[in-house]
Amino acid sequence: MRDKPSAPLPTAVVFGGAGFIGSHLAEELLDRGYPVRIFARAGADRSLPETLRGRATLESGDFMNDADVSRAMQKCELAVHAISSTIPASSNQAPTFDVETNLVSTLRFLEQARCQGVKRVLLLSSGGTVYGRAARLPISEDAPTFPLCSYGIVKLALEKYFHMFATLYGLGHTIVRLANPYGERQSPTRRQGAVAIFLNRVLRGEPLEIFGDGSIVRDFIYIKDATRAIRLLLDSSAPDGIYNVGTATGTSLNELVEHIRKVTGRPVEVRKGPGRTVDVPANILSIDKIERVTGWKPECSLADGIARTWDWRRHQVAGKSE
Repeated sequence: MRDKPSAPLPTAVVFGGAGFIGSHLAEELLDRGYPVRIFARAGADRSLPETLRGRATLESGDFMNDADVSRAMQKCELAVHAISSTIPASSNQAPTFDVETNLVSTLRFLEQARCQGVKRVLLLSSGGTVYGRAARLPISEDAPTFPLCSYGIVKLALEKYFHMFATLYGLGHTIVRLANPYGERQSPTRRQGAVAIFLNRVLRGEPLEIFGDGSIVRDFIYIKDATRAIRLLLDSSAPDGIYNVGTATGTSLNELVEHIRKVTGRPVEVRKGPGRTVDVPANILSIDKIERVTGWKPECSLADGIARTWDWRRHQVAGKSE
């Protein structure tokens, strides 16, 4: 555990704190010494990681219910928004649902933050979707934003509302445009997260399915590196605004498959199908800004991160079969 700061840290409420990214962020904040409250839907306590049990307080509720959100924010100075009801690949199938469940509910989140006297709000945005087709790589925070999916459009709209509340009401805000996170506790069944999905298929002896020829390039970041970056942004009193969090390194899906072959030592069959219009050819994030402000750099290589995720998934499956 890290050395805790001498001065008391603000109580943080993490909305979506029982999920993949949210739970790791809650763990990171707890290790640093932040008092943490987790907001999650009813029943989430059954799947809460052991690392959070007895350390964080849990508030169950519905993110679309004003009273539940307001109650969770009471006596909190920091509120983290790590909730989404959609994923990029499927969001275009029901954009109205995306807007109603993510955009409208987040406006209520911001209103309640203002009413409850929250000092700072942090939004987990999407560095993988808000930029769209990049004219230049790696992509900096001031690059044009032309998302190709409803998920990215809604995330971009949320960023604008966070900025609006900061301007009108003085609400401190940090926006994290996250690359493609992976690691322990990522669900292999949500159709989001190539590393988790591929490893699970290898473990089950199933072929990997790739859209297109496997040449699309993504920026894969290990979850512990990502949450450390977010925590440093909060620790450092970084200026309000937008920060990319990635590795500044691109990996094609074909290269990812080779990494998985080496790590698992298992034969990997790959089936390739038609490409999807929602997938941009390449997405690699510049991290110059966050490095300049906080000194942060990613520490875990892709091979090491895949190995850690593979070990976790194997042990999880073995535990269920006992």
